[in-house]
Amino acid sequence: MTETRAEDAKSRDRDWRKETWDVANRAVNTLMVAQAAGLVTCLTLLKDYGDKPQLKGLGVFIAVFGLGLVAAIVSSFFLLISRAQYLRGPDGRESNYLALSRTWIILAHVSLVILIAAILLAVYKFSTL
Repeated sequence: MTETRAEDAKSRDRDWRKETWDVANRAVNTLMVAQAAGLVTCLTLLKDYGDKPQLKGLGVFIAVFGLGLVAAIVSSFFLLISRAQYLRGPDGRESNYLALSRTWIILAHVSLVILIAAILLAVYKFSTL
């Protein structure tokens, strides 16, 4: 009987871990999509760059969205590596698990801050149009 309870507890714990990481994966993927959308929009506007003086400074946005996209991609990479270790449970994790987890979390936050900065910069730059 206690064996069944222990197995149920392990199963619930594993399900909870999967759900937690699914949410984290969706968050990082959303960051990648948002950064990529901003970058593609800027690259699309390049064709009109010479005709419209309002687009001066578009290179800053390309650089900001590009850096944010790179941070989100690397964050996703570290997330996948740490997720594999996390799902193994405490006994199956390698010694670098905490460093991997912290790395993806920090990079996701960096990407988020860059995205917010790009949005605020766009609002400031184009608010007078």
